[in-house]
Amino acid sequence: MIHSVNFSELKSPLPKAAINRWQSQIEEKPETISRILAFLSTGNDREKSNAAWISRGFFDNNPQTLPQYLPELTSILVKTQHIPVERNILGIFQSLNSFPEVLHEDLLNVCLSILEKRNYPTANKIFAMTCLANIIPIYPELASEVIILIEDQWDYGTAGFQNRANKILPKLKSLQKNQFQ
Repeated sequence: MIHSVNFSELKSPLPKAAINRWQSQIEEKPETISRILAFLSTGNDREKSNAAWISRGFFDNNPQTLPQYLPELTSILVKTQHIPVERNILGIFQSLNSFPEVLHEDLLNVCLSILEKRNYPTANKIFAMTCLANIIPIYPELASEVIILIEDQWDYGTAGFQNRANKILPKLKSLQKNQFQ
C-alpha cells in the first residue's frame, strides 16, 4: 500500500518505526529517494540526519539500486560538514568492494582526511578505514600511508577502532609487502 509522502515529517526527530516506514515508501515510490538525497545537501541539521538514516536503511536493503546513486552520494560526501551524513554515506559505501574509477580520488581524499583526524567519531573512522581497504588494492602504493595513520591512532583508539584495524591491517601489510617485492 502506497502511503502519501510527507516531507515535512523530516523536520522532527523520527523514531525507528518512522524510518522503516520511509524506507518502505521509497521502495513503493522509487522517485522519492532523489528528494531524500536532496535533503542531505540542502536540509537543516535535523532533516539531514533523518535523510541520512533513511538513505542508509534504503540502500542497505536495496543494494541493487546503489550504483546509479554513487556519483551523487560521493558528491554529497565530499561537500558535507555534517557528521551524521558523512557517517551514513560511508556506512553505505563500506559494503562495496569496488567503486567506479572516476570516484576513487574523491573517496580516497575524504577517507584519508577522516582517518587523519584524532578527535573524530569512531564510526566515521571505521567506515572510512573499510572504504580505504576496499580501494587500496588498486593503489597499493598508498597502503603504507594508511598503515601509518591507523597505527598512529592505535593507543588511543576505541575498542571498535582497534577491532576494525585488526581486520584491515593484515590486508594492508600484505599489499605493502607485495609492492616492495
